[in-house]
Amino acid sequence: LAPLERVEWLPVAFDESALTPGKLVGYVGRDVLGNHVTYSRQDAPHALISGTTRSGKTEAIRADLQSMRLSGLKPEIHIIDAKGTLCRERCATFTADMSEGLETLQSIVERARERIREIVAAGCDNWFQYRAKCPDICPTPIMIYMDEYPQLLALDKDAVEAVVGELTRVHAASGVFVTIGIQKPKAKTIPTEIRDMFDMRLAMRVPDG
Repeated sequence: LAPLERVEWLPVAFDESALTPGKLVGYVGRDVLGNHVTYSRQDAPHALISGTTRSGKTEAIRADLQSMRLSGLKPEIHIIDAKGTLCRERCATFTADMSEGLETLQSIVERARERIREIVAAGCDNWFQYRAKCPDICPTPIMIYMDEYPQLLALDKDAVEAVVGELTRVHAASGVFVTIGIQKPKAKTIPTEIRDMFDMRLAMRVPDG
């Protein structure tokens, strides 16, 4: 096989003009024609960002964080980052301690269960319907960002998969949205039944196959 010529891509500046006020829209970048690329958390609640070291994975997470902040919906942001590189981001909670991270996730699950009961009692199927019907009392969205996800798994794989599985399968309806950053999203790291819940998948530079 003859190697193809490498093409170095230039970084794309974050452009908030591509976002929609009042909507949970994430800015990804531009396509080869220069058009803005965005995605909606209503259509793709959870995001999986993969890439090797220095591929831009953490910067993609930062862009998504900024997108959610600019929504005008005052999201409640929780960050679990083993490397600590996201420690300066404005958020409700930040931890580089995986035990604290698991406790944060478990606490959010409990709150999400209460939320879904409230949403259903109002005659709605999900957080987006509830916000449209009862904007004055609808709680703000909860955004969870986990970078270097395998470090969290190493703490207690069964417990982490149980809580992440419930959050991704059930609680987008509660207004809880999960983003995971990982180098290699293999099945042994993220089981297929959990990975399938991530409709927005962004692949940065990945290892050669």
